[in-house]
Amino acid sequence: MFESRRWTATRAAPFVFINLLIAAGPPAPRALHGQSTPPDASTWTVSRQPQMVLGQTEGGLGGEFAGIVDVVRAADGTIVVAESQFSNITFFSPDGTRIATSGRQGEGPGEFSRMSTLVADPEGRLLVFDRGHQRISEFTLDGDFVGDARLVRGADDRPIGGIGRFADGGWYSWEADRMVGIEMGEMGRDTVGFYRFDGSAVGDALAWVPGTMTSHFEFQGRGGLRHALLTPRPLGVARGRCLLIGTSDAPVLHVLDRTGADLGEVDLDIEMERSTDDHRKQWVAATLARLSGLASLIQRFTLGRMSRRIGLAEWVPFTDGMVVDDLGYIWAQRFEFSDLDGSAEWRVFTEAGTAVGMVTLPVAMQVTEISADAIIGFHTDEHGQQDVRIYALDRGRDTDPRPPVAGCEHPAAGTD
Repeated sequence: MFESRRWTATRAAPFVFINLLIAAGPPAPRALHGQSTPPDASTWTVSRQPQMVLGQTEGGLGGEFAGIVDVVRAADGTIVVAESQFSNITFFSPDGTRIATSGRQGEGPGEFSRMSTLVADPEGRLLVFDRGHQRISEFTLDGDFVGDARLVRGADDRPIGGIGRFADGGWYSWEADRMVGIEMGEMGRDTVGFYRFDGSAVGDALAWVPGTMTSHFEFQGRGGLRHALLTPRPLGVARGRCLLIGTSDAPVLHVLDRTGADLGEVDLDIEMERSTDDHRKQWVAATLARLSGLASLIQRFTLGRMSRRIGLAEWVPFTDGMVVDDLGYIWAQRFEFSDLDGSAEWRVFTEAGTAVGMVTLPVAMQVTEISADAIIGFHTDEHGQQDVRIYALDRGRDTDPRPPVAGCEHPAAGTD
């Protein structure tokens, strides 16, 4: 039912092969092409100050959250925050008023172990996926618990890491990434599956993509497994009725419809950089910069020595994260060794991968959603306290949605 295909770059920029297993389907053109003239995103502006800050402590010093997992804004404007410190979810009204806090650590109904994904659907439901329990819990947007369902998978199947929703109401899920055991001195690479998803049942595979890399090493007589430095990560994000998948060490996204059929590829306009020992030194320096006091003195020698025993990925990742905004643009956060410089650069692309500019956020934060006129995410201060921030996004006249890829259009009412 599935066949193995090897994908390569169609442009001069260097990057590695991607191995994908996808559902066999009719032949499709490889490279997708834009259907309209792209704008200049470098003229877009983001407000210097957030429009709204949620969860900030009194006096504006730090935030009350720690370990935020996800933030979503529902169709009615309700904002929901999931955080791991107390294993709960907090609901805010569109004007920032706290509505309710639900959940706690535990095994029972409405309780959580390791949340990973929030999805707010147009019907007014909030679905919370718990990776630890392999369970989906449903809440109203008022914070009331409705019910839950455990995922249905075979006993030998790998746990699911998260769930997502297509524009037409369909669902997909992806496996939890994991380390791969290999021989001393070698480096292995995981494979992550994306699957159809219906209710609580994990269905047929849509595709497999390369996951993170691991390295088996020995330090001071003790062996262990660690992610390779600069290890790539699997990427998967919905656009319309389709799924864009790839890895962060190769700027090519493969477009699959809900059946897993291949509709082509989006070759992002990015030049890749081969990793060197200088990048290893940058990683060590950036890691040490996050430490302070005695911890830095104790760990400086150990970290430097240990890093030389850990494998180095072949390519520097091109992104720290990817988002498709409400207008259909693809945003890729530029990979940085350090997040201490107070800003984050995001490269913006059309549906066909054409670069349209760079948008710089005024404060380093993890972005979870981008609408036509706002950027939503959460900020972490030097003490680990977090708050949710919403910044205004001014695109000028570039407010029209991008055309969908053929086969990814939202169906008319009453059609499949």
